[in-house]
Order: sequence, then structure tokens, then C-alpha cells
Amino acid sequence: MVLPNHVYNVLKVHSYKEDHRSHRVHDKKEISTAEQAIDPKTRLLLYKLVNAEVLECINGSISTGKEACVFHAFGGKMGDLLVPNECAIKVFKTTLNEFRTRDRYIKEDFRFKDRFSKLNPRKIIKLWAEKEMHNLNRMRR
Repeated sequence: MVLPNHVYNVLKVHSYKEDHRSHRVHDKKEISTAEQAIDPKTRLLLYKLVNAEVLECINGSISTGKEACVFHAFGGKMGDLLVPNECAIKVFKTTLNEFRTRDRYIKEDFRFKDRFSKLNPRKIIKLWAEKEMHNLNRMRR
């Protein structure tokens, strides 16, 4: 089939625009959260833990709060490290408005001043989790 040049050019421009539009437009499902805290990136991280056999399975939500959800899981094996038979996984919520105020608690802590970046929410969550782990270890002593 032979197309005139102007028809071919119109189809080519339309195809190019549609291709770029499909990259720009996303479904709400892609960024929505399930189980009140799990977005697709977090779900992928949990799947990786199960596939690497660090966790045997993740059962469901134990409790949900203002800042995080806690899930029950059965431990697997992780090389020569011992993983407990039953584990609790804490998933912090990042889509809430209260999340924006968390940076105050990290910014004021002398241990995190040099690593603090307000730009990336996932980095703030990582620092927040480190701070909570440090506090739990201090409480255990």
C-alpha cells in the first residue's frame, strides 16, 4: 500500500505523540497503596525478600497506625544469619500529609545531620527506620 507523503507524515506525528502520551499518563492503580501502606515499590521489595527466601511468607496486617503498618511474616533462611521463625515487618506510610513533618525529628538528631536530604521521601524513610532501630537497640540494653 502506498500512502501520500502528507498522510504518512500525519500518521508518523500521531504515532510519536501517542507514544509519548502513553509514557506520561499513568493509571491511578500504579501509584495507589494497598493494605493502607504498600505501594508498588514497597510490594516489589517484599516480593524480593520472599524470593530470596529471607522470609517464607508474609501473612497480613497486624496493626495499622498513623505512621506505619506492621505485617506478620514467617522467617526463612539468610545465608549463615539466623532469621526468627516469626517476624514483624514495619512499613512506613509515605503518602500521608503527616509524613512531611517527619523530617523535623531526623534533622534535629546529630547522628543524621550530614546525611539528611529533604528531597527524597524514600531516603527520609530509610533514616527514620535507622533511627527507630537505634532507639529499639538502646531500649533493649
